[in-house]
Formats: sequence, C-alpha cells, structure tokens
Amino acid sequence: MAFTHPLYLWGLVALAIPIIIHLFNFKRFKKVYFTNVRLIRQLSEETRRQSKVRHLIILLMRMLAITALVLVFAGPYIPTEMSDNSGGKRKLVSVYVDNSFSMEMRDADNILLESAKSMIPEIAESYTGEDVFRLLTNDLKAEHSHLMSASALSQYANAIELSPATLPLSALTDRFREIPEEAKDFAQDIYILSDLQRSTTDFQNLTIDSLSNVRIIILESENHDNIYPDSCWFESPVHIEGSTLSLKVRITNTSDKAIEKLPIRLFIDDQQEALTTISLPADGTSTADFSFVANNAGINNASIRIKDFPVTYDDSYYFTFEVFNKIDILVINKEKENPYLNALFGTDTTFNLLNVSEGQISPDLLARNDFIILNGVTNPGTGLAAEIRKQCESGKGVMMIPSDKPRQDCVLCKAFDISESTIKDTSKVRVSKILTQSPFFDQVFDISKLKGNTLPENTDMPVVRQHFRGNYNMDTNEEVLMELANGTPFLIRKNMGGGWLYRFNSNLNEESGIFVTHALFVPVMYRMALLSKPVQHHNINIGNQKEIAFQTGTRDFEGAFIRNTKNDYRFIPGIEQRNGYTHFLFYDNIEEAGFYSVYQVDESASPKPEFVFAANYNRKESDLTTYNAEEAEENFKLHSIENVHILNAPPGKLQTALETLNHGRQLWHYFVYLCLLFLLAEVVLLRIWK
Repeated sequence: MAFTHPLYLWGLVALAIPIIIHLFNFKRFKKVYFTNVRLIRQLSEETRRQSKVRHLIILLMRMLAITALVLVFAGPYIPTEMSDNSGGKRKLVSVYVDNSFSMEMRDADNILLESAKSMIPEIAESYTGEDVFRLLTNDLKAEHSHLMSASALSQYANAIELSPATLPLSALTDRFREIPEEAKDFAQDIYILSDLQRSTTDFQNLTIDSLSNVRIIILESENHDNIYPDSCWFESPVHIEGSTLSLKVRITNTSDKAIEKLPIRLFIDDQQEALTTISLPADGTSTADFSFVANNAGINNASIRIKDFPVTYDDSYYFTFEVFNKIDILVINKEKENPYLNALFGTDTTFNLLNVSEGQISPDLLARNDFIILNGVTNPGTGLAAEIRKQCESGKGVMMIPSDKPRQDCVLCKAFDISESTIKDTSKVRVSKILTQSPFFDQVFDISKLKGNTLPENTDMPVVRQHFRGNYNMDTNEEVLMELANGTPFLIRKNMGGGWLYRFNSNLNEESGIFVTHALFVPVMYRMALLSKPVQHHNINIGNQKEIAFQTGTRDFEGAFIRNTKNDYRFIPGIEQRNGYTHFLFYDNIEEAGFYSVYQVDESASPKPEFVFAANYNRKESDLTTYNAEEAEENFKLHSIENVHILNAPPGKLQTALETLNHGRQLWHYFVYLCLLFLLAEVVLLRIWK
C-alpha cells in the first residue's frame, strides 16, 4: 500500500489525545463515611474492573477512528505496474486519434472514429487542471500540435474527420518524442486510439521513451472483409496509336471467403472500354487481363472499377497513360546514311525518321527527338556530347555505332563514362550469348522454348566478320545484351538514370557481319526505339506523396494551378525547378481520389491542361486486418517494448479504468466507512454499557 499524500500521516500524532484523556481521569470524587464498608468495597472493586475494560475498548475505538480518518486524508492506494511514477510532476498528455479510412468501419454501436472521439473527454477528465494536452491525427495538422487545455482537446477532437492520410505507428511515437520546450520538465502519458491495422502497425520500428507511459485503446470492428483493385500495369511500356494494349489488373480479397465471377470494368475518359470477370481465392489476389485498342493519342484518363459493399472508398483505381502518335528518330551520320536503318524505320508509320550530318547537330534538334542514333560519330564536341548525355538522362535512348576508324580520344566515351574500343579485330566470330532474362528482351523470345534463361543450342546466331575490342570495365549499371564467342561484348546497354545508352562494337553493315540481315535485327532495333520514348507515370498516392514532377525543360510555370477534373476544386501549388523537371508541391491540398489537371493560365484562356495526373487512396488502408489485444501484447513482448498498457475499457467506463491505471486501486473510501464504524461502536458502548 502507498499514499498519495504521505505527509498527512503526521496526523497520527493525534492518537496521543485519547490516551492522555484515559491516563488522567479529571473527575473529582466526594468522600462519604460509612460504619461498615465490606459490601461497598466488594461492589466497588467489581465495578472498577468492568469500568477499566469499558474504558480500554472505548479508547481503542477512538484511536482506530482517528487512524482511519488520518489515512483517508493521506490517500491510500494499492499501486499497479503502470501507476503514476511522475513524482508529482505536471503531465503532458499526448493523444493520437487514428482517422484513416479504416476507422470508417463499425463496432457494435458506432463507426470506430466516433467511438474514439467519445473517449477523449473521459481521458481529459482523468487529469487535473494543471496538466496540458496535445493532439495528433494522420493529417499532422499544425493546429493540433500546440499545447492545449482539456476543454480545447475535446473541441478539437469533435472536429476530427476521416482522412486519406496514413501514418505508421513508429512515425507517431517518434513525433511524441518531440517535447515542446514549455513542457520539457513534464511527465508524459501517451494515448493511442486506433484499430491497429497490420499494414501500418510496425512493432519492429517502435522506439518508446522509457519516461513515457503509453496506453493503447484498440477499437475493433465487426467486419474486416474487403475487395479492392490493388494496382495495374501494361505489358508494353510504350503505347502507339492504333496498337492493341494489354493491361494487367491485380485484385485483392482480404475476406476468408472465395469470390466467384466478380465484375471488373475498365473506363477510359469516363467511357466503359472493357468488362471482364475474375474469381478470387479467400485472403488472396488474382490478376485480370484487359485488351483494347489505343485510339486516342495523348494522355488518357483511365480507371478500374468494382462494386464492394460496405467498403467503397477503394472500389476505383485511377491511372493515366500516354498514347504516342509517332516515335521521332534522329540519325546523326559521320559520313553516309545507313541503308538498313532507313529501310527499317523509314517505311514504318510508327516512326518519324530524320537523317542529318554531324555538322547539323543542335541542342534544339536533339530535344525534339526520342531516339538518337550516332552513326560513326564519336567526337561531336564536348558541348554537344554533354547535351546528348543530358537528353539520355531525361529518358531518351541513345545508340552508338562505332566509326570505321576509331580515335583514342573519344569525346562521347568520356561524356558517357564508358571504355573505348579501338582495336579492330577481323576474325570471324559468332554471337554466342544473349541475355534473355533482361527486360530488354521481353516479348522477343518464346519463353516456352528457352532452357532456363538460355536459348537452345541449335539456335541460329548472327556471325560478325569484324568488331572492335578494348578494356571493358563493366559498371554496375551496365549489362552485356549480346556477347561474342571470344568473350567480347557485341551489344552493351547502360542505364543513364532516365534513359538508356546502347553501344555496338561492330558496324551495322554487311561487311562487318550478317546481323543487319539476321532475324534478330528487327526486334532488337524496335525494342531500342520503343524503350526510347520517355514514359512518365503520372500517378500519386494521397497522403504519402506531397509533390509530382513533370519534364518541362526551362519553361516557367509561375502562377500555375491544379484543378480536380470532376469538380471546380483548385489550388495553387508550390513550384520548384530541378534538372529540367518542374516539381509541383501540393502538400495536403489533395484529399480526394481522381484526376487532377495542371494549368499554366486560366482555363478559359487555355482550356487544354498542361499535364494530367491520377491520385489514389493509399492501398494500405484497404487491408482491414488488424491486431487484437492478445496479438499486440505478444508483439510488444517479442520486441522488448516496455511502458505499454492495452486498455479494454468500453466508452463510458474508460475514466474509471484510467483512475485505477494512473493512481492504483484507491482505498480511501474504505477507511471512511471504517472511521464511521468505529465512531458508531464508541457511541453504542457509551449508551448501552453503563
């Protein structure tokens, strides 16, 4: 047993008062003389013995009553493991209310968020007027971060609404470790009101301050079932107008029941483009396939839609994709044009081929094309070499064909930080290896005919009659796509960040080999061209991403604004320009899923937006599986996390549970009853025992 106010125990000194009264009997007796006192003496001795016992019992009752009364004021209690250990310090009470979309689920009486909000006044009332409070939600609103009173806490809590933002458990505990300067000397109690979603509860990353007490109130919903489109992707990264596109859509089922023939719809620009059905295993995922023709060049706004009740906020998945009319190819020739490149790209309407000489190169010309082929050009000048690298880093493709007479001082080799190939080898050698597992060769080879990742031994490979050798110090971002039998790379690909650099070690003509007439020539060159179109995926996750970047060069977007395409909601973003990209900073201004357009000026003057991007709710909120109290306790023990207590009190009984938790089991009211009992016993003894 411990005491809230131990100094009151000095009141036990008052026990001396009834003892003194008992020892000093202040009653004065009058003498009466009798001739025979034998009978009187016998009666007096018997009465004295009875009176002494009576006085001792009354003295005991008085002492017990005083003791009980003193203990009442001392505040006796039986401490618990989480009892107040602040040493009388003022309290900083930090309260986190999970307002993510998963808190829209219902318990037996209400939605989880409303149940959480109803507990805030009970938490506030369990503290004194000297204690201060602060509030945290997934939005991380600045208005909640300051210290506030109990009444202000309740007012702010009542205004909390559901938010698309998500916050891992470790992030909020890290925020609570940041103590305001005016509360540095306060003891901290942390309250976490959440459903403890598995997707955001990262026990392994938790760091709890040893001086803080953490109380977790788990709000459990009656239903965790949900079906939602998780993600989508195209089989081909580049989409050409008129081509057939193959789209993959992953659907997730978090319920314990299998789903048969769930309808899935594909909408493009608000028009239904395709419909399919899918069967889902219990607590699993499946992939749906869509095929459709890319009819509209430019940015297309698309969405995947399902119907799933009662969780509907994630029934749609929004995305954008760009359809290109043509791919612009620029061939820069050292001497004469390459007839094989002209025959391949010049007759295909998918490509727009332009041949220029080395002296006609300009930065503007490089910027207007998607695929840059350097036919024998190795020394265009340091300035143009740097510009070619810049274009490659921005997402475009660059292909280098060696010169018949390579020089030792290759400017392009230095610009791209690659080794030089200057030794001419005229021995006849065959291509022996192809890196079939590289994404570059996707859809080039029939996977069913591959043995592991290698082609069959009888595969017809191109023969090279002359090539160039050098000291190849392969970088980690380089890969040999095709290799000769003597170990010399034939085709190398290097990742330049945004785009790819392709380098042949042999000329593309029949004198150098039969590659230009081989069956591999067409698919290899097509893959280079298709992968050279800068593809920007303009999609964001609401709450996780605070900005989006578009490749804009040096264009100025000051005064630009962003508008929701479905309604008239608009805002002015922050703008930063870095490395040819304009970053639009939208902070917390985007809260609704859908499509957003970027306008440089008022749309009445220029109705066509500069850019369009899609915004989706974070799919972490779609996985509604949670930890219960027992599982949470096990994880806290597993990761050696202390000072954490899980409260199971329902709304309306939380304050009583907190009183016990903060101050232990209070005993003062029992001593009030004992004090009254002892006083009653004294009165009874005085009246009955004469």
